[in-house]
Parts: sequence; structure tokens; C-alpha cells
Amino acid sequence: MPTTNPPEQHTPPRPVATNRPDFGRALRDLRRWSGLTQKDLEDAHPTLTDSTISDHERGVRLPRLEWVHAYVVACLRHRNPTATREELNAEFEHWRTTWTRLEHATGPTSWLYR
Repeated sequence: MPTTNPPEQHTPPRPVATNRPDFGRALRDLRRWSGLTQKDLEDAHPTLTDSTISDHERGVRLPRLEWVHAYVVACLRHRNPTATREELNAEFEHWRTTWTRLEHATGPTSWLYR
């Protein structure tokens, strides 16, 4: 299961991922929870292209942490435009922790999957 709560919940889904495909599904769950489409994300943030979003949501490769930050914040801001920086950072910390664990698990070739 890639997230701890379903998209219809009021709180954002948080990643519970042990591999890239799980992390990708968690990203997709967050986007769906926010109400955004891949095209909406691409329009909202220039580094979030439709093809890159698709690849990362399918778990083709582990995205760079900066990309994850842009994606997560865009989703959170869309769902809650009045969220404070502290709230956004607190939610992102769950994603950073999971990403870091996955990055370390991939070993010295992790740069190949970015």
C-alpha cells in the first residue's frame, strides 16, 4: 500500500513506500487527493512536465528530491491555498524521509534512476 490514507480523506496521503513503484503510486495518490491532473501540475510548475510526472508516478525512476518537493508542495497548495510554510514543510518531511530511505537503498548506482 503506497499511502497511509485514501484520497478522499481530509489529510494528505503520506508515503509508505519500500520501492520506486510504491513511491510513484504514493505520488499519484497525493496528486489525485489534491484534485490536480498531470496537465494541471505541468501548467503550475515548469519543472513538472507531463512525461516526467508520468514516469515518476509509475516508479520508472526515483525523482530528484527537488522535484519531489515541487510536486508535493504544488499538490498541497492546490488543496489548501492558505497552508503556511511550516505546514507545507511538515508534510514534505514525510516525503523527504521516505525518499531518503529509498535513495540509500538503491546504493551507488542511484544516480542512474533520476
